[in-house]
Amino acid sequence: MSKELFRKVALERLSSPEQLDQLMRITKPTGWLSLLAIGFLIVLAFLWGFYGSIPIKVSGQGLLIKETGLVNILSPVSGQIVGISAHVGSFVEKGQIVARVAQPDILDKIYKSKMELQELLKQKDQITKFGNDETIKRTEYLDKERLNLTKSIDFLQQNIKWLKEQLKNQKQLLDQGLITKNTYLRTHQEINDNFNKINQTQNQLNQIAVEEVQLKSKNAQEITNIDQKINQIQLQMKMLQEDLRESSRIISFHTGYVLELRVNDGKLIGQGETILSMEVVDKEGIKMEVALFIRPTEGKKIHQGMKAQITPSTVKQEEHGCLIGLVTSVSEFPSSSEGMKRILQNDMLVQNLSKSGAPFEIRVELIPDPTLKSGYKWSSSKGPPIKIQAGTFCSGQIIIEDQKPISMVIPYLKKKILGIGQENPYEDQKGAGK
Repeated sequence: MSKELFRKVALERLSSPEQLDQLMRITKPTGWLSLLAIGFLIVLAFLWGFYGSIPIKVSGQGLLIKETGLVNILSPVSGQIVGISAHVGSFVEKGQIVARVAQPDILDKIYKSKMELQELLKQKDQITKFGNDETIKRTEYLDKERLNLTKSIDFLQQNIKWLKEQLKNQKQLLDQGLITKNTYLRTHQEINDNFNKINQTQNQLNQIAVEEVQLKSKNAQEITNIDQKINQIQLQMKMLQEDLRESSRIISFHTGYVLELRVNDGKLIGQGETILSMEVVDKEGIKMEVALFIRPTEGKKIHQGMKAQITPSTVKQEEHGCLIGLVTSVSEFPSSSEGMKRILQNDMLVQNLSKSGAPFEIRVELIPDPTLKSGYKWSSSKGPPIKIQAGTFCSGQIIIEDQKPISMVIPYLKKKILGIGQENPYEDQKGAGK
């Protein structure tokens, strides 16, 4: 008995040409959706690579400390000085504006927004007036048309009533043989024609009602669209004005006497540049700042005016964020053990912070915020519900620059794919043999 290796139906399908014209599904719709999703993510990653930014940070550890003495007031923005409200010897209160910086870019945006707002208000006024005039004129016309059509219906109904009476009389005359049947039928047809005219007139009345609704809806929609644009422009202007208010003022974070002015009216300054020096005489008599110790390989990457993020050891960063500050000074030389001990007052801390070599000392000035419990500005909206005490151990990060993601990827690809940037072992051997 022979054993069949293949089913008969399968062999017939292979030998039959009847199914050669059928399409074969290669890719399922879900496959296309997945491909589109992947493509969308690739586009987002590409845009982020060119237009996004990654802050490059340098980390360190240190203490929150309080010290009296001299401080420099730094500019948080770059621009041109357009007004100095302090002079040498003058007394400056904490939170007082000591100088103003021109921000022409923001002013230009505000001006353009005002022009756009005026144009939108003008359009709204024109559309409102035009819409009202058009609606009134059209409504008056439609009212007259409705009145005429209503009168026409009344006339037709009266005519039908009269024709029905006439038809009744003609029926009697027809039965008596005094009129022809055609005369009777003509009267009957006139009655039907009048009914048809009434239906047509009623349809015209319905169209008038629909047109009135459309007129009101059209004007209302146009005004709604313009109102939405106006609200957007007004919100944009509010944000720009707030940005101008914050970025055009240089505020003193301390109370004290001005010892030296470093700038004059009209001078172009950069972010972090010193505006004036002052002797601190805060009501508390002392100020809070941070002494950070940075590894010797990274100390010289830090400069005055750079932003700092400080996290005290008593605060959970994931819950309350971190303190915000500005770098006020960077030591010219690595710190000695004696200098570190003077600040830290702890030999073990000095040893731990010096494991990678003698570190650089960085001073960070915390930005005050009297509305918060801690008295200082945090990356979160409220910060922790506690006072920040001097002597608290903390970690800190200094933002030294912002890099585009693509600028970090390209060198990596060059090194891994093209081999650019790799050390040549043959050159090393050659150098060792000399």
